[in-house]
Amino acid sequence: MNLIHFGRSYLQKALDNSAGVLDFRPQAVAMAAGQRLFSIREHFLHIADIGEVFILESVLGEHKPRGSWRVIYEDRGGFSLGGEYPDVASIRSELEASWAFQDEHLLSRPQAELANAVGHRGRTLAEELGWLVFHESQHRGQILTLMREAGAEPPHW
Repeated sequence: MNLIHFGRSYLQKALDNSAGVLDFRPQAVAMAAGQRLFSIREHFLHIADIGEVFILESVLGEHKPRGSWRVIYEDRGGFSLGGEYPDVASIRSELEASWAFQDEHLLSRPQAELANAVGHRGRTLAEELGWLVFHESQHRGQILTLMREAGAEPPHW
């Protein structure tokens, strides 16, 4: 649980430091590969989406409702924003809503229950939680790399 709380805190600091570069994306790389890559803003919002997807699918056995996605995937590998997220405060609000949902349905449980309870995918909730931490860490690393490329300073570790 300490790792999860550290990751959230660090992500908030990174969000604060990226205020001026939220729309940065590595254009040359994306265009050369024939694809569009997430901007810094989209990475943060994707983390919020996937945190909810994880709880809905792994814990509640449901799917994220259509129209509730912050980053909407389209045909042929494209995507768009599903709402207005103009600044750091609006993105922070989305992350906090996702984290509150995770806390309500999973992280408030005793740790022993996480190790023993089986989720809807047939794995323990602790195993599923490990996947969520890994996924968020991957996107956090991508955010920090993009921040450096955009000239923003990532928070100190």
